[in-house]
Amino acid sequence: MPPHPPFPSDDDGPDDRFADERVNARARPWVGYFALALSLAYCALGVAVAVVPGGRLPLSPTARHVLAGVLVVYGALRVRRVINRYYR
Repeated sequence: MPPHPPFPSDDDGPDDRFADERVNARARPWVGYFALALSLAYCALGVAVAVVPGGRLPLSPTARHVLAGVLVVYGALRVRRVINRYYR
C-alpha cells in the first residue's frame, strides 16, 4: 500500500511531483549554466587528451584514445541530462 501524504489536498496530482525541482531550477538559474559548462569541460578534456601527444599523461596511444573517448561520451551524456533537466 503506498504511503499517503500527511495533508491530502485536491491540488496534489501527478503533475505536481516535480514542482519543488522546477521552483529550485528557476530560483537558481546559474546552476544550469554551471552544470552545462562542466559537461562541456569533460568533452574538451577528452579532446585535449586525444590531441596532445604524450604530455603529462604517460599512456600508450591506444589507452589515451580510449580515455579520450570515455571522457567525450561521458561529457555528451551529461550535456544531454543538463539540457533535459534545466532547459526543457
